Amino acid sequence: MKEAVKRPMFFKFFIAEHSSERMKIPLAFQDYIKGRRPQAVLLTGPSGDSWMVGLIEEEGALYFGGGWPKFVEDHSVQTGDFLVFRYDGEDGFEVQVFDPTMSPREASFFAWNSHRVTTELIGSNGVWPVKQESDTVGAEGSSGIDHFSFQITMKAYHVNQAILPIPRCFSERHVQCHKDYVNVMLCDEGGKRWPVWMIRRKDITKWESWFLSKGFPAFIRDNRVKEGDTCTFELVGPSLLRVRISRA
Repeated sequence: MKEAVKRPMFFKFFIAEHSSERMKIPLAFQDYIKGRRPQAVLLTGPSGDSWMVGLIEEEGALYFGGGWPKFVEDHSVQTGDFLVFRYDGEDGFEVQVFDPTMSPREASFFAWNSHRVTTELIGSNGVWPVKQESDTVGAEGSSGIDHFSFQITMKAYHVNQAILPIPRCFSERHVQCHKDYVNVMLCDEGGKRWPVWMIRRKDITKWESWFLSKGFPAFIRDNRVKEGDTCTFELVGPSLLRVRISRA
């Protein structure tokens, strides 16, 4: 039986003060890429999306440079996280992100490359910003050319049952999914993220509706959302909803 080829790898503990703008590649690992050193490499995260990151050589040391801060931001990497880099032998790495408890950082599985143009319908499964000249989404929502939003005043059952119906005029335009659920990410204005399921339900007339469900209780709890609060959900990227909360 042919043995699987073991790919070289290294790991790093992330400290924001030292690694937010660039990250040093261990000197011992640099031997693997000598002679084929590219100007940039492709980092592929747990979500399967990829980020182009430049390489910087300085005083004999090699660093992930240009593009690295966006990789860090998009994956919600924080001080104390543990990152594993597996080299593909050419010009790319697969990256895993673990939190300080050594559990996979859940947000990394929903990360998308925020540098990529997001104003076109680019996939068959997900929630996508669709470019329009003008549009109004939701009974109380508003939208612009690139970003779309809907607004919900929280009722008691929204908070207690932690399930939230999505306005049909929003879901019909932006939800592109052949399954009965889709993974989305909610984020606050500070960039903290919560992975959430958006599920589809059909009534007896076959009319379908979408709801925020699994994962939404954590968002409610962490943000102390109460009855009467108004939440504005803005679609700012593929399957990424930024939420602003106006307190009652």
